[in-house]
Amino acid sequence: MASQIHALMRNRVVLGFWALIMVSYCVSQLHGPRAQSQGVLYEIVLCTVSCLILLASFLGSTLLVLSIQIMSQKNKAVLGEHRLTISDEGLVESTLYNESMHKWMGYHKTLSTSTYLMIYPTDGRFFYISKRRPLIEGDMAAFEAALRERTKK
Repeated sequence: MASQIHALMRNRVVLGFWALIMVSYCVSQLHGPRAQSQGVLYEIVLCTVSCLILLASFLGSTLLVLSIQIMSQKNKAVLGEHRLTISDEGLVESTLYNESMHKWMGYHKTLSTSTYLMIYPTDGRFFYISKRRPLIEGDMAAFEAALRERTKK
């Protein structure tokens, strides 16, 4: 679920839509008749709280939908366990239901933080691997080093 939230927060369309709604709401509030009677500071606080409530409701509804999908076992191939393997041809992603090959020629990028290894085989596809609880067999550092060696440009 953490990777789903992280992906949503990095989605420029979602963030742009959210910002557009919030800016239009705040502008209408600050130029409305209530701003004159309540004061501008009151309206700024109201806009900030409204932005946070909208963001929390958006994230909460996303988590609810994702939880329902997990409990109903929809999208088992997407939400289930994935195994990533490095081969000569590319990065092999396999589940109980399918197997995909992401060739090195089209590989996008690899990012690493202190808590996650983020693998982007294409611009719109990604895998997040927790460094605290790795989901792959073997050594995480060796996997990352082998991945970076194969993807040098």
